[in-house]
Amino acid sequence: VGQSPTDAIWPDGQTSKQKFLNLRAEAWWLLRRRFEKTYENFVEKIEKQHPLDECISIPNDLTLITQLSQPLHFKTENGKIKIESKEAMRKRGIHSPDFADACAMAFLPNLIPELMWA
Repeated sequence: VGQSPTDAIWPDGQTSKQKFLNLRAEAWWLLRRRFEKTYENFVEKIEKQHPLDECISIPNDLTLITQLSQPLHFKTENGKIKIESKEAMRKRGIHSPDFADACAMAFLPNLIPELMWA
């Protein structure tokens, strides 16, 4: 996940390589958008609904839910989105978000199968 982001193009016209520091940041941001779309569909009940395959439902698992909410995000000096490192989280007294990382990677689009097995 420390590898380069994909060449995907975002609605703002930026590529993932322009927007994110690494593949981990891209994966977490994609997962974040999935949760936002789910909220918009089912809580805000927006008029133009997002496709259901762009939404998410997770088990009521306290460990997963906690881990998903713990990493912080920052912008680098070049304006790229960076997800807090596991080392920085440890310094804050937070355990590695292994389940949340697995969730983010599981929902990473299958655009880059060669990276999934590297």
